[in-house]
Parts: sequence; structure tokens; C-alpha cells
Amino acid sequence: ELRGVVWLPLCRGRGLCVRASASKASSAISSCRLMASRIAALAAAFGGGALTCAALAWLVSRKGRHRSLQCRTSVFDRRCRIGRYTVRQATPGDADVVLGLICELAAYEQQAGAVKVSVDQLRQDMEDGACECLLLESAVVPTTREDSNANTTTTTTTSNNNTAATTTTANSSNSSNVIDAAEDARKREVLAKAAERRTGTASVASSTTEGAGGVLGCAVFFETYSTWEGRCLYLEDLYVRPEARGKGGGTALLAAVARVAHARGCPRLQWQALDWNKKAIAFYTGVQINASERIEEDGARWLNFILKHSQIEALARKATP
Repeated sequence: ELRGVVWLPLCRGRGLCVRASASKASSAISSCRLMASRIAALAAAFGGGALTCAALAWLVSRKGRHRSLQCRTSVFDRRCRIGRYTVRQATPGDADVVLGLICELAAYEQQAGAVKVSVDQLRQDMEDGACECLLLESAVVPTTREDSNANTTTTTTTSNNNTAATTTTANSSNSSNVIDAAEDARKREVLAKAAERRTGTASVASSTTEGAGGVLGCAVFFETYSTWEGRCLYLEDLYVRPEARGKGGGTALLAAVARVAHARGCPRLQWQALDWNKKAIAFYTGVQINASERIEEDGARWLNFILKHSQIEALARKATP
């Protein structure tokens, strides 16, 4: 009876058996049974109460889920340099930054009011492994310090162990760049506040301006399955901020997603594009990415179908006993 209490939290899809391959299924089950017996013994040592056992099972389940998350995108657990950019795996703590980028993408696609997900929901989904995200950041990190003895500002830019120092006066012509940067930040803040009103979240506004720091884009993806070829990867969103477009940012981010797919042995990496977004289509089908529209050898084209929430409810009622 005690083992039964422990077993459910461990094997409900979020614990040690998360995304186990067929070849590792038996060993994963054995590990779960061994862990369950150890938890049962440990709980007995603390009195054997159901509450104690459930608490221990919950802790192990959380630990197993975190471990599974790390295994899924271990390629980018640390920042990886790709050209002039770095790519890292987003954590649930980055949910506010990711949502800010999603809102910017929605505005670009003329669907600013379509974002319904909140920061809390996105954070939970990332924690549960429902989706994953890679963040694109600049590999060039500027640091600024002011000299108290002179009216000058020294800016040092570090990139791959090479440094360059530039000294300028506070009232130089570079002030136009500062104005442009401030204007970009203001625009992002407006987008974030609009997202806050739509989703009811309070932390998005600060995330897109202050919390995002050097974040220049994101790729949101998840695992899907082909009954013909097995486990695949689906790219839900690829967004690069204007300052990194046309400068290799999109290529670096998509190459990073491809690296994840390759590391997992995925035979497919799929995504969609709006038919009016000619620049994106040209980018995807260009020599750098070399993707193609999904058309079968006999010329058949695949169509996308969708059920909205109300339609799901109506159809689900037909399956109600």
C-alpha cells in the first residue's frame, strides 16, 4: 500500500520515466521500482505516515523532472558561441523574458491580441517540459564606466578574448545612438504594457526592457512524433529582434535548434510560415537554411487544420458517455 502511494507521482509522466526511449523503458521502470522501495523504507524510518511518504515522493518527482529537462537540451546548458552570438537554454526563470519576445512576435505578425498565455502558465509549461526555448544573445558584451576625474566615458567591448577600448566625450555625436537605443527600449515597453493588459501579468513590462538584457531572440520548440519516422522536433516560434536581423541572428538560432534535433536523432525538424511573410520564406529556403515546403513526391500538399477552444468542447461532448 505504501509503495502504491509513492509509485503514482513517480510514473505519471513527469518523473523518472519522462520521455524514456523504448530501449531504456525497462531500465527506467526498474529504477522507479527501486526508488519507490527506497522511499518506502525512508518514510518508514520517519514514521511511515502517508503525508511523509507523499512529500518524499513529490521531492523525487521534482528532482526527476528537472533532470529530464536537463537531458532534453543538455547541448545548450551553457552558453554556446555561434558566430557573433551566443545561444543558451532558457529556464523557467526566463519565462517573463520569453513571453516578452512572444508578444513582440505577435505584434509583428499583426496578431497582438492573440497572446493569451500568462507568465505563470508559460513558466509552468517550461518546467513540465511541454515546451523548450533557446535564447539568442550577443557575444559582444559592452561594459561602461565613468571617470570621476574627467568628463569622459570609457567603453570596453570584449569578444572572444579580444578587447578594444574607445574613449569619447559625453556630448559627442554618439548621442544619436543612445537616443535610438532609448527609442527601441520605449517601443518594447509599450508592447510589454499592452501584453500586460491582455494577459493580466505584472512582470512582462520590466522583462522586455530590463530583464531581457542582451537577449536578441528566441526559438520555442517541442517534441512531436511521426508514426513513420519516430520522434521529431517542431519549431513553434522563431523570433529575432530587428537589431539582429540580416546579421546572422536567425541563422545562428535556427542552427542551434537543428543541433538539438540532431543530438536527439530526430529525422525531422518542422515549422510553419505565414504566406505573406516573404522575407521569412526567402530566408528559410535560402542557401543558409535550405528548407523546403512539405510537398510529397507525387505533388500532394499538406493542409493545416485546427480546432479552437469552443470547437474542442463541442466535439468532446460527442465522446461523453
